[in-house]
Amino acid sequence: DGRSLSNILHAIAKMGMMPEAGLLRAMQGRATALAGEFNPQDVTNTVWALATMGVTPDAALLRAMQGRATALAGEFNPQAVANTVWALAKMGVTPDAALLRAMQGRATALAGEFNSQSVANTVSALATMGVTLDERLLRAMQGRATALAGEFNPQDVANTVWALATMGVTPDEQLLRAM
Repeated sequence: DGRSLSNILHAIAKMGMMPEAGLLRAMQGRATALAGEFNPQDVTNTVWALATMGVTPDAALLRAMQGRATALAGEFNPQAVANTVWALAKMGVTPDAALLRAMQGRATALAGEFNSQSVANTVSALATMGVTLDERLLRAMQGRATALAGEFNPQDVANTVWALATMGVTPDEQLLRAM
């Protein structure tokens, strides 16, 4: 089923392994067929695992995962939002407009629940894709980054500042002081 398949892919990626080409094609085909059964965690685990393995999904699976993520965006938690946009950015994929709107909307709604790594990963992934945050999300992410500044590790600080600079955004004064 979808959960089992996404968990297997996730486990393979966590172990730093790469399935042989035939098995990987078969797993992608099965994931495409089961995409309608995937919950938010299954979608996230699948795209995260493929990105971690350095695999860009075939077109059918990419469409299926983006469609399912869009349909379920209202159920994504902060880590699922961050991991999904990070995975797509790592694959060199810019989400379709519907998914991009859905992920930005969900990130805005959940900004107060993001941890420092999720803030950094989300803004840096969107910057990597060439996306500029909408005004509400920008305010929410800057506010959350300011509130969590003491929890940011050096890489999260660098990623966040780089992302804002890449988007042509000058951080507000509070965030600059906090970072």
